[in-house]
Amino acid sequence: MTHVARNSLLDVFDVDGLNVENVSVQNITRGMRVRDAITHRPVTVTSIMKRDIGAAWPMCAYMGLVADPRQWVYVSSHGWDLIATLGIPYIATQYALYAITVDACATSVAVDGIACHVYRHSSELS
Repeated sequence: MTHVARNSLLDVFDVDGLNVENVSVQNITRGMRVRDAITHRPVTVTSIMKRDIGAAWPMCAYMGLVADPRQWVYVSSHGWDLIATLGIPYIATQYALYAITVDACATSVAVDGIACHVYRHSSELS
């Protein structure tokens, strides 16, 4: 996923893969299994990158999710859309943004209850 804000919550499977708990993005580590928001199956985190941002950065808020305006989210009524077209824009201060890549053929993970597009390989991040 491209750039979700610090304290965003992801659905993470326990060791047995039976239970899901909410974990803050800053506590996600490589190898954890997060829930694909579309298939509800576990996918493994292959990398996570953090970017501290300075005094002012454009962000968008949509149904509790705070993310970079370029974040794609899934809306059941019409499919994938940019959070910038759906959410409320504002300027954030002193945030950290996180990008996550996952394995397999997953296209989404649940972040703050919203299906967010994810990248399968770190080479897709820009």
